[in-house]
Amino acid sequence: YRRKKKASVNERLITEIAELEAELPRRASEVPEEKVAPILGYKKDLDGINPAFAALGSVMTAAFSYSTWQLTIFCVEAFGNSASSLDESNYVFQRIAVVVRTAVVATSALGSGVAGLTAL
Repeated sequence: YRRKKKASVNERLITEIAELEAELPRRASEVPEEKVAPILGYKKDLDGINPAFAALGSVMTAAFSYSTWQLTIFCVEAFGNSASSLDESNYVFQRIAVVVRTAVVATSALGSGVAGLTAL
């Protein structure tokens, strides 16, 4: 009595892939149009979209971009004016404060730029 050799994981996966490939349509004409369009990058029909909603979204995003840019300017000025208070603190606190300030300004500037490009 000999035991049947158990298939390895690789052999089982190859068999599963072959079975799935057999189920796929062989020609592009066999694939329904609604499944082909997203794959090939066809544009969605924009007939039902109200242009006022798109314009309103753009205006709101532009307002957000402007307010975020104003926040960036405010942070830069506030951090610039309070830089002298860091001179009396210890070295570790100074470095942490610089990193946090840089992160705040960079994040608000990045958010402003992304929102500005989105508004366009």
